Amino acid sequence: MRKIPAALILILGTLPFFAIGNQAEELIKFDPKPSIGTISVFAQTPTHALQLLSEKATQRGANGYYVTFLAYTRNQVQANARIYS
Repeated sequence: MRKIPAALILILGTLPFFAIGNQAEELIKFDPKPSIGTISVFAQTPTHALQLLSEKATQRGANGYYVTFLAYTRNQVQANARIYS
């Protein structure tokens, strides 16, 4: 009788891993539009840098951006991103 619940737990325990695997496969298949350029900003905080990236991407006519670099340099935060149409 104990073998059935243990087997059931084992089967149910592996289901989330299959769901995660399917999501990862979908991300790998995602093919974004070609990049239309890069943007860079300097700010005092990481949050402000991301806000500036968003504003700058919108000004350049981009529909989206992908942050490629975010680091503290010279007491400021530098952020770079690729922008997409």
